[in-house]
Amino acid sequence: MTGFDMTHHFRWPAALLFALGAIFVPSEQASAAAPVTNEGWAEKSAELEFYIEVPMIDNKDIENYGVGGNITAEAIINAVRYAGNHPDIHHVVFKMDTGGGALHHAEAMEDIIEEHHENTEFHIVVQNAISAGIWTAFSCDTIFMCKAGTIGGATAYFQVGDTAIVAGDIPWIAGRLELTAERNGYPPELIKPLMLMDSELHYWTETDGEKVLSNKAPAKPSSVQDYRFIDRKNTVLTLTSQDAIEIGIAKPIEAFDAKLVGEKIGVQNWTLGNRYGQVIDEIGWIYNTTRVWEDNWVEQQLNLPQYPVVNANRNHPVIKRMLKDRKQHAAAIEALRMINQALNELPDVHPERHLYLAGEDGQTILADPEQWAKDTQQARMLAGRLTAGLTKLNVAYKDLGVDSSNLDEIRKPLRNIAARVSAIISEGNAKYWQDEEK
Repeated sequence: MTGFDMTHHFRWPAALLFALGAIFVPSEQASAAAPVTNEGWAEKSAELEFYIEVPMIDNKDIENYGVGGNITAEAIINAVRYAGNHPDIHHVVFKMDTGGGALHHAEAMEDIIEEHHENTEFHIVVQNAISAGIWTAFSCDTIFMCKAGTIGGATAYFQVGDTAIVAGDIPWIAGRLELTAERNGYPPELIKPLMLMDSELHYWTETDGEKVLSNKAPAKPSSVQDYRFIDRKNTVLTLTSQDAIEIGIAKPIEAFDAKLVGEKIGVQNWTLGNRYGQVIDEIGWIYNTTRVWEDNWVEQQLNLPQYPVVNANRNHPVIKRMLKDRKQHAAAIEALRMINQALNELPDVHPERHLYLAGEDGQTILADPEQWAKDTQQARMLAGRLTAGLTKLNVAYKDLGVDSSNLDEIRKPLRNIAARVSAIISEGNAKYWQDEEK
């Protein structure tokens, strides 16, 4: 089922067990950072128009994917705030392929985009923007749609157990999105048909050439040109890319590729500033997961039996078991808090935050090598805390006897976060990504 899930409903596995040898552990004794330089930065960057690319793509290899699953508000907020506050980044390009998700995440994404709209242009390349995905799409200045793309189908519901209940306040939700769409140059008449079953959508050309999109049919359909009854009542509209382009809300794009956007909007020297959007997307999903685990363990700890403990009963089997359970739960919570603190702080000092160019020899050229060095030192420390937290979590889960064999799917992403930080520091941003793309 597609649609906005309006509950804060997460279904994450209950446990995590890491093979310690599988995690790359950055250490203070790691090799010195590769030399970086600012030589030539001013000349090379002066005429460039920097953008960052932010993926919003369902990861269907995991259980809880989509907006609010692997596409998190935290990641979008970090990426947009970073670009919006950076004096040299003027564009953000989202790459979207999603079937929907959680409304509160979608609303948070719209809010942060609106906050930074004055200084930053937002563009989106759409393969599929279904349900919660349209919230970000209509927050952008331009929508580009790939061939065979879709946009719409935004029903809203509450998830109660295994039952989906249609939300009663869909008209209010649609009304808010109408304001967002109109503010960014899209016809507000389009929104209700994308969300409400009792809305219609008509499209035609007036005799003077004016294109009209309306929720009501023309008074005399025979007097207008190219009349189309796009959406009837009792359906929720999903537009194909051909329809979206024809009615003027989207532009065609040849591939699911942010590099093509520059030419489409008439910007010369269109340059990817860094891959901050990618690394923040990876961190955001894991952070979304481990925060839920921490909340779950805290809740379990609160539900443990609590008996008065005095010297006389401390050795009683029931009391001993209670104290042991509480200690083991506390260890798991402490480990997760260490991990979450590292994941929360890492976006602010990640070495990929810096704009950079590649020299002829693959050397990293950036504006401020001194600040890069300070950030990488902090990032290395946080990666160390992350792996230390994983070590503690491993011990705590073993003590709790938790079966974590179903968590193989997240071991690699977590390993990549730690390994990527260390590799970028060691090799420099430019060489690291050149090697990644080979």
